[in-house]
Amino acid sequence: MNPISCLDAWQDGENVWLSNYDYNALIRWNMDSGEAEIMGLFPREPEDAGRLHRRVFCVGKKLYFIPYRGRYIHIRDLEQGTWECVKVAEEEMIVADACLVEDCIWIFPCYLRWPIMLFHINTHQLERMDSLTGEIGNYIEEKYRKWMVWDISCVCQREGLFYLAEYRRNQIFCIDNKEGKLQHVWSHVRAALGSEGKDTREEVKIQGITVCGKEDFWLASLEKAEVYRWNPKEGIKRTYGFAAKMYGKRIPFLRVVDVDELYALVLPCHSGYLFRIHKRTDEIAKIPYPVGFARRRVYSLFCGYGKEAGKVFLYPRSGNGLLIVEVKQGEAFYIPYIFNEKDGGYLADFYLQSMREQLCSGRLDESEGGKDILSDFLDEVVRRERDMEQGEAEPIGKRIYEYCKETCLRGRLE
Repeated sequence: MNPISCLDAWQDGENVWLSNYDYNALIRWNMDSGEAEIMGLFPREPEDAGRLHRRVFCVGKKLYFIPYRGRYIHIRDLEQGTWECVKVAEEEMIVADACLVEDCIWIFPCYLRWPIMLFHINTHQLERMDSLTGEIGNYIEEKYRKWMVWDISCVCQREGLFYLAEYRRNQIFCIDNKEGKLQHVWSHVRAALGSEGKDTREEVKIQGITVCGKEDFWLASLEKAEVYRWNPKEGIKRTYGFAAKMYGKRIPFLRVVDVDELYALVLPCHSGYLFRIHKRTDEIAKIPYPVGFARRRVYSLFCGYGKEAGKVFLYPRSGNGLLIVEVKQGEAFYIPYIFNEKDGGYLADFYLQSMREQLCSGRLDESEGGKDILSDFLDEVVRRERDMEQGEAEPIGKRIYEYCKETCLRGRLE
């Protein structure tokens, strides 16, 4: 369990507001001091409920938390400190992403068994887009219709259009958000050039999609240490290959962040580095992590991010703090999180109790439902074998031993 982990956040000056991924908590985190505070629990959800929210939007003086695997849209009034809840589904659903357009929030589920929905902010009404969802389903092969169609990095927005990349496959859907209709579908997206400059005509399995400038898009590969610059009219214009080690079936990159006219930042999923692309010269530079920053789990290292004047704020997903990347300078800075004594004690007790309950019930799984736990762990050990500039290699086995010993002793004393 990470003390702080999230899929998205909202920045208010030096403060970051987020719904914590591992347990039920609304957290306010000061980026200047690193101090974090639990501002309350999300109502109608148990204390140990995790993975509650995928997105957070601010409209006026209210925060709108869109569910990830929860059942409610939670609305927090920042002035009054009060809550409103809007039920999205009777049972848990999984949301890939959501987008704010004027007074509506579009909600895109991961699977087609749930419809695309519109949440009308002024009336708090939900509108089901069954016809649009069904039309998209017609383009999905029969054997894939019960599979995940979109993941957390598969949706992007440009002006009045949404672009959705079919996860693990190679179709891109374009939706007109004003008319609520499917406008275009690009099938069999192929890489025109391989990383060695050879014409491969190989179909790309897409991991994520992001806008690139005014006309192009960035596509991240599911299987290769590559990203692509794609244009709806021209296809893939450029393939960028990276010197990133691949471990088993781990996904190399999550998505590309288009920073400004000159630079783009490639975010790792299971690979161990940040990469910067110069969009005019195609030069690729590796940005090292700062001393003190570390991975704490095997999932994608980042998900949500913010941008401001050439800086990219990478909110913690699997790391131990916030990264602020000065993209032009090619430098990253690390801000750890620090809880006050009260909240720190609450989290320590909560974590120990949760671990014991999972252990007794047989649900204890350090990768939280993931498969191949041992191989994931070994991948992480191998990943740490990198530049020795950051100091001596950490004795991972000793850390595991000391942690287990401390946990057992605490259990005895209590």
